[in-house]
Amino acid sequence: FRRLLFRSTVICEYGKSIISSLISLFLCKLTGKRFIWWAAGWERIIYPRLDRVFKAYNSFFWKLADGAIVFHSSAFQQLTKARTSKGKVYIAQNTRDDRLILSNWDYTIQRGEVLRQSLGLHSSDKIILYVGALIKRKRVDVLIKAFGRIANSHQHMYLVIVGDGNEKQSLNKLTKEFDIPRVKFVGSKTTDVYDYFAMCNVVVLPGLGGLAINDAMICRKPVVCSSADGSEKDLIEDGVTGYIIPDGVFSEEILADKIVSIIGNEQVNAEMGEKAHLRYMKMATFEEMVNNFEKAIVDL
Repeated sequence: FRRLLFRSTVICEYGKSIISSLISLFLCKLTGKRFIWWAAGWERIIYPRLDRVFKAYNSFFWKLADGAIVFHSSAFQQLTKARTSKGKVYIAQNTRDDRLILSNWDYTIQRGEVLRQSLGLHSSDKIILYVGALIKRKRVDVLIKAFGRIANSHQHMYLVIVGDGNEKQSLNKLTKEFDIPRVKFVGSKTTDVYDYFAMCNVVVLPGLGGLAINDAMICRKPVVCSSADGSEKDLIEDGVTGYIIPDGVFSEEILADKIVSIIGNEQVNAEMGEKAHLRYMKMATFEEMVNNFEKAIVDL
């Protein structure tokens, strides 16, 4: 904390780290420095029993902060309506450093084609991709069941699941129990994960989504997802760049219908993917995120 005390004029602290945030806030108040609270602004209640605690935590920091940077417009609205602080609120979409993938896109496409071949897939096959942890709240079981509804009538479709987790064994068992064909579990990927995005036709995130939405849009792929942290409402224009299925109506039947509506029409698939990329480039690039952080810091 030496730099915080002697070299900084503004401190931006990510709200997920409670202890670090408290220490930074205390030192800022002690030394007269500006404190910016960087918060995700989660909408979905992941742990219902702790909901009140999280709300109290958010209210505490927002009341004492000089400003806040949030991931999406829903969080922006929540904080501006709260009116418990005189600080300003800024939106900076959470994203990855996309500069390398954007500058090497043609090469990534080639790698995606090679990956298709290595998995025994033809260029005409349609690939549904899931990327993320294999845990209960991601609801991968619903995706597998949804695919089971369309697999027999769409012999050219494959479901590729990238990720690992404590639900992997039960998900494998599920595919065998319901005799669902053409489901490929490829394990966790890091350096070559964009090859999977490049080779697929649509990305499906049935549970709590995250940066995989950004990854898909970078790679010109439409996204089908459920309610997430709120970022999906900014990134996905329903029926234009993909589909958002709200929790209240989410089901394997609806999920299957949305997948087929995209992947069953090549023109629709391509147009949605291109519009997804354009939307990402307009509002969620790494450069845009840095610019919004810089604006918040300069304004304060």
